[in-house]
Amino acid sequence: MSPTTTRIHLLPPTPPTDRTIEICLYHKLTALRHAALRSSPAAFSPLYRQEAFKCTTPDGRAEAWTFAAVQGPCAKNELEKDGKGEGEGEGDGQGEARHGEVDKVEKVQVLEADLDALVSGEWVGIVTLIAPPPAGDERRWEINWLYVLPHARRKGMGRRLLEAAVGYGVRESRLRGRERAGFRLQVATGNVGVVGWYERLGWRVRGECVGGLEMERWVGGEVEASDRV
Repeated sequence: MSPTTTRIHLLPPTPPTDRTIEICLYHKLTALRHAALRSSPAAFSPLYRQEAFKCTTPDGRAEAWTFAAVQGPCAKNELEKDGKGEGEGEGDGQGEARHGEVDKVEKVQVLEADLDALVSGEWVGIVTLIAPPPAGDERRWEINWLYVLPHARRKGMGRRLLEAAVGYGVRESRLRGRERAGFRLQVATGNVGVVGWYERLGWRVRGECVGGLEMERWVGGEVEASDRV
């Protein structure tokens, strides 16, 4: 069997011009989300239906980005970098995660528009990043649908997906003139065991929300009074 590696891909923000490829990507994403809901229903809040379709603002601008962990063959002379031995913790909160400074975002390579790899590879994990609404007081980015298939866990994949989304949000925030980027996510009531995993990655519990707990993380810039609320 040929050696494989897993890379993080940013899904195309607009549908591919090739209808066959578009349908293939749609089915792969849908199948992975269905697998997530079947195997780990407690990991998702009761609002998952709304979360799954927050893809555009009312004016039609793309405000959501989905990242997929895709397993495929190693390139020639490429070393395996899947972080073997690193704990994962999705779903049970029992894994060990890498310690580090709260404001340090790990640099995770993200491949864009590699349609061949997205079509031919096995999708083993996903996460969605949603931008802050264009109007209102909410300034934090939202993390949704972080999920890794059971057979791909305990290899650091959840951490890589999460850091890829956070890193992308930090870069987008700077392009929008903000040096400090905030992020939020929900932990469903039935999945609170994973809170410790998030805390080791720099997240903190903000408080209760519908269906569970809200956690947040701030990266870069000066701490503002509203960040401490």
